[in-house]
Amino acid sequence: MLENKNTIVQCKPLLPGQSLYWLDASTVDLLEYNDANASIIYNDDLMHRHLGCPSKEVLRCAKDHTKGFPKGINIPTTTGLCPGCAQGKMPAASHPPSDTRAKARFEWIHSNLKSFPVPSYHKYKYFIVFFNDYTSFAWITLLWDKASAITALKQWLALIKNQFNATIKEWMSDAGGEYKLGAFIKHLKDAGITVLQSAPYTPQQNGHAERFMRTIMDKAQAMRLDTCLPQSWWEFAVNHAAHCYNRTPMSCLKWQTPYYLLNNEIPDISHLRVFGCGAYVHIPEAHQVNKLSPKSELMVYLGRGPGMKANIFMCTPNTLFYSDKALFDETLHQCFDRLLDPPCVTPRLALSCDVRSSLSSS
Repeated sequence: MLENKNTIVQCKPLLPGQSLYWLDASTVDLLEYNDANASIIYNDDLMHRHLGCPSKEVLRCAKDHTKGFPKGINIPTTTGLCPGCAQGKMPAASHPPSDTRAKARFEWIHSNLKSFPVPSYHKYKYFIVFFNDYTSFAWITLLWDKASAITALKQWLALIKNQFNATIKEWMSDAGGEYKLGAFIKHLKDAGITVLQSAPYTPQQNGHAERFMRTIMDKAQAMRLDTCLPQSWWEFAVNHAAHCYNRTPMSCLKWQTPYYLLNNEIPDISHLRVFGCGAYVHIPEAHQVNKLSPKSELMVYLGRGPGMKANIFMCTPNTLFYSDKALFDETLHQCFDRLLDPPCVTPRLALSCDVRSSLSSS
């Protein structure tokens, strides 16, 4: 064993040719060894390492509640820099909720993008949200890929300009790749919008959008799983969750709704039904097979149709149907099984909703 090219320990085998080396050594008392090696200077930093990097307060208590703690060591009140603690204990920065809100409807806009592991009914894989900080109103746009985010941004800005005659002042988003595209940032800056982005790997700085994402996903998952709908129908659950969110009173808005603050009109929720419930939907005469065909069919309710006074339904075989006339049976849940072909119907055993949904899609 060498140190600075000087021999410290030299071992030899018992017999020539052997590969085992024997070291004749003995144990010594630690305190006696320390007394014999006066070159070792005990201080608070060394004892900090001996005890596994505790705090200064723990070191001060260890002096009176342990044996063998060297005497005469002064434990300072301030904590110095320990490389081990800095690398092994450093926590992430805290981000307490901010009470600061915009003072005008389109002063601040938060945006975020959410991906899904399963493509939706229309093969969407993402959605982007535009969240109004002042009203808490949210717009959701479904995307097939991240590159479509720039198109969604242009269409949304045109919507705000045309419908509300307003322009955006500041834009807040995380540092995701879709928001770093040159075309995306350029379009915002060309419109005179101040672009603010959170630090990399710190989504907490875009807290309003992150909390909205969690709320919407909790709502969508709760509604979808409650009625055992397939995972690929998440797009309908997300859209319906946002529709309900915008019409729900909130404490941060003094129990007003986002819809009211945006449109200055109390929202009407009489059209809402239990998401995923059964409904007997009227079939127009033109779509009836003959005069003896039923005038209605049992379908699954999937929320309100965008831009129309009609509801979305799913009928056999896995086809969307839009209608403004239906008789709802909101006590009829899990009627998705009834839309399956008879060989695919699974007995009502103790299967999870997602398992049953996967069986239905196979």
